[in-house]
Amino acid sequence: VEEKIIAKTGGNPFFIEEITRELINRGDLIKKGARYVSSRPIEQLEIPNTVQGVLAARMDRLSEDLKKTMQIASVIGRDFAFRLLKTVMELGEEIRAHLANLVGLEIIYEKALYPELEYIFKHALTREVAYESLLRQRRSEIHGQIARAIEALYTGRLEEHYEMLAHHYEQSGNADKAIDYLILAGEKSNRNNAVQNAYEFFQKARQLIESAGVDLDFQAKVRMHRGLARAGLNVADIDTAAYGFRKVIDISREHGMRSQERKGLIGLSSLMFMWEDRAEADNILQEALDWAHTHDDMELKSIVLANRGHVESTSGDLIKAHQTVIGAEELALKTGKTPPIFTARLTRSFIEKLLGDPHKSVELTEGMVDSLRKSYALTPLMNVILVRGMALAEIGRIDESIELLMDGIELFEKLGASFRLGSFNNCIGYCYSEIHQHQTAWKYNLKSEEIVRQQMMESPLGRSLFGEILAQTNVNLMENLFDKGKLDEAWKRMESSREELKSGSFSLFRQQWESRMNYLTAQMLLERNDIDQAEDLIREGIQATRKWGIKKREGGFLRLLGEILGRRSEPERAVSNLSQAIAILKNVGNPRQLWQAHASLAAVFSNIDKHSEASEQWGMAAEVIATTADGLSDRGRRQGFLKADAVRNILSKAQH
Repeated sequence: VEEKIIAKTGGNPFFIEEITRELINRGDLIKKGARYVSSRPIEQLEIPNTVQGVLAARMDRLSEDLKKTMQIASVIGRDFAFRLLKTVMELGEEIRAHLANLVGLEIIYEKALYPELEYIFKHALTREVAYESLLRQRRSEIHGQIARAIEALYTGRLEEHYEMLAHHYEQSGNADKAIDYLILAGEKSNRNNAVQNAYEFFQKARQLIESAGVDLDFQAKVRMHRGLARAGLNVADIDTAAYGFRKVIDISREHGMRSQERKGLIGLSSLMFMWEDRAEADNILQEALDWAHTHDDMELKSIVLANRGHVESTSGDLIKAHQTVIGAEELALKTGKTPPIFTARLTRSFIEKLLGDPHKSVELTEGMVDSLRKSYALTPLMNVILVRGMALAEIGRIDESIELLMDGIELFEKLGASFRLGSFNNCIGYCYSEIHQHQTAWKYNLKSEEIVRQQMMESPLGRSLFGEILAQTNVNLMENLFDKGKLDEAWKRMESSREELKSGSFSLFRQQWESRMNYLTAQMLLERNDIDQAEDLIREGIQATRKWGIKKREGGFLRLLGEILGRRSEPERAVSNLSQAIAILKNVGNPRQLWQAHASLAAVFSNIDKHSEASEQWGMAAEVIATTADGLSDRGRRQGFLKADAVRNILSKAQH
């Protein structure tokens, strides 16, 4: 009997229990001593095909009172409050006896006594069978009764029940009330940063408005579109966010809602850095600046100028972007208001990092993460974690960067906020590659690639932003392959990436990731001993990075040029270029680039028999490595770093 039941149920404990109970009730299993046996030959024992059928048959055998109690409770939900059920059924104390019987039959359990008595169906399938046993029209009527009862019973605590009210009114066919509560539930979820829930509530409200032909008043429309825009941005649906902010602006403008129009302008202008159409982005930013000028709104002007600086940085004009954001910061400080000061300083910290001053970025973002965690401001918190994480990684504070980014991933995955998840994984991948732990780096970079490719497909207006992350991630992956000595695989990925990156969707921050690709290509050419082609690429890289103000990459290209000049037996020029590279990279503060430059200079000195100078440079490279290792409090990361071949090679030469 046991074997036959397990084979039929697949071993599911709930199914086993219910089917066994059914066989006992039918008399097919009888008790003999300490065990149950079949009352007929095993081959004649009929096991029900579905547990739903068993549950339905069991329910049919109940008295009408118990059956009705089960059915109405099932419409409330899997768990239900005693007084809500009592109100809907319009019964007195006899309801307690019905519920006690259902508990005794193990159909429901008591779930809670405080703050009020609640019950729960033993299994979701039991509730489902009871629900499906009602005719559709009757279910609809009961949903309406439940919604009205909730409004009556919980007048002072309605916010706790917005989600239930939205559900029950929608199922009752009352679209107007359902939409009202869906908007309220969405706003509540946004306040609590349950962004995926918020997004779903607002989207459902939007769909219900269209399908039911409901015409909301203009204030409700603004609330819905602003809430949907905020949630859309957090879940990486840039198209919905842009549409929502534009609708807020248009509706508010039409009805003279100045404060709401202002919020729409702030939201829309914050998206412009990812706009593919630069002319359109400039027009939208100018529209917001004109509004700020007309209404003498210095706070808004500062925020929009900071957003303009962000846009300028995406096209490579970092000097102009820096000037713009400094102007925004000066205005913000005059207002004394937190939002414009925060916006200007966050944007500035990002641009400072691009310009080669990550120390300034760390300084500008000091304390921001803790402050935003306390206020639970989700979108700015994502951006601060990213900018600070990148800057910390750039100056070799790897443990701090990884810890910050990992905490961010854990938090935002829990909340359903996916906007920056690709960047977080990408940055962690970069951190691990900086300390030569390429297998771990590879894992995070692949995760980043998976996330942003999906986001590019789902959000056309966000393609530029997610394309930029994909480009940077691709370079990370190529570097991982190169560092592991897989030159051919790295070269193959480089060729396929260059073909893909010709698309207009990869215009954002092109100067940043393209200079990284060219730098890596030059290194691979040197590995292949193709010195002439490498030198052409390096000299182009030096000119371009000087023009764009990308200090770290300029230092890297100068290092490679120094290595080439050393190979060409031009030691004086080699030493000059490598010395310039070291000076630049010391200011930037990137440990890996710096110890590589010292090692390259040491090799040049060794080749011309200046052993004392070579020894000094090996020592300096080893000192940078030691400082980096000391900063790795995680034992596994520290040991992995010090065991890496490239690191051990430098340390060995420094000791000799």
